[in-house]
Amino acid sequence: DKRVVSTQSTGQPHERGHYTFVRMSTNKFKCPIHLVRFLPDGKRMISGASSGEFTLWSGNNFTFETNIQAHDTALRVMEWNKNETWLLTADHTGNVKYWQSNMNNVKSFDAHTEVIRDASFCPTDKKFVTCSDDSLVKIWDFYSCTEERAMRGHGAEVKCCDWHPQKGLIVSGSKDTQQPIKLWDPRVGQSLTTLHLHKATVTRVKWNRMVTGSLLPLVITC
Repeated sequence: DKRVVSTQSTGQPHERGHYTFVRMSTNKFKCPIHLVRFLPDGKRMISGASSGEFTLWSGNNFTFETNIQAHDTALRVMEWNKNETWLLTADHTGNVKYWQSNMNNVKSFDAHTEVIRDASFCPTDKKFVTCSDDSLVKIWDFYSCTEERAMRGHGAEVKCCDWHPQKGLIVSGSKDTQQPIKLWDPRVGQSLTTLHLHKATVTRVKWNRMVTGSLLPLVITC
């Protein structure tokens, strides 16, 4: 089913984790939903489907607003830049698009030969990283849409990636049991180290966004 489900907190900060179901909304065209994001102003939500469609929903009462045929194939990535002025999307064929917050599409280009699984912006928003089932991790210049690095090292599909919120450091996870998690230096496109922490496919990697001062950078994987 094509549904959006929302929850809201019922308590004070110390009670976070206690939630109440608010509403379930179903689109008339039923298909798998791969992604859900709020728009920067919080007034609307957007879902990305296997049909390649955006569906816009009210952020107040979660009612349907409109459908947009964003891609020709299934949506796999929706990522706001750090300033939340641009939405980057990617699909099952390796195509990338840029969208303004009013859902105006301004750029489209082919980034990979196979499905793109994840993307992440650098701290300045000038560059971003993508990963794909073609086993590559790529660095892109956002404004020129040009590839700067194609980083090789994973021996199978790369399922996830994340750019450190403060540093020139990228983490990626793959289906490759011999090279499951890798850390990269995006400035030279070289692998810094490989972490052998899982015995099966790594589907998600995320840096701690709250790292400050002398605290060591932490990454969570699964």
